Amino acid sequence: NFDDEHQLFDALIRNPAMSKAACDYLLLFERNPAKALDLCTEALKRSSERGATKGEWWWWKHRQGRCYYQLGLYRDAERSFASSLDDQPMEATVLELAKVYLRVDQPTSALKVLQDALQENQMPSSVRLTLWGARVHESGNATDMSIETFKQVVRLDASHVEGLACLASSYFYAGYPEMSLRFYRRLLQMGVTGPEIWNNVGLCCFY
Repeated sequence: NFDDEHQLFDALIRNPAMSKAACDYLLLFERNPAKALDLCTEALKRSSERGATKGEWWWWKHRQGRCYYQLGLYRDAERSFASSLDDQPMEATVLELAKVYLRVDQPTSALKVLQDALQENQMPSSVRLTLWGARVHESGNATDMSIETFKQVVRLDASHVEGLACLASSYFYAGYPEMSLRFYRRLLQMGVTGPEIWNNVGLCCFY
């Protein structure tokens, strides 16, 4: 009943570590975003009442956004993630917000969120954000932009498997099998092996 739930929330909010663990448990294991949302709302309310700084709010707003996303309330999720970013710029929050925009078929907004985080000196060397940008370009058939962004991924992390594999594939279909072969050989040197990569190496040598 509500009284028991209210007492439970009281106990959890008094113990920040326990309340955060409970929230993640509800989201990840119990798959109960509605109950997790209640906990997030209560935590934000208590934080506001005791005059907590914005730096303490971002985590709960981020989880609140996840709850809304799992419930299919994408605009509410967008507002929660955006508010969380205002309080504390975090890579995970940027990715979650971009995912929301992709879900509502707004790839341009997703790219803007990723590019703003990369260009405003918040996370200029983030491989994950750059990789997501490349994926968005690729899904939108913006081949040239996709290749340039995957190149940036490899500049940031010379052993990034997905970046190397995508560049190898792009060069092959663009008619440059000799360039493609360089990337596949690099993957083999890194220990990435399997029938698929050997088949691709064979095709590059054939052409």
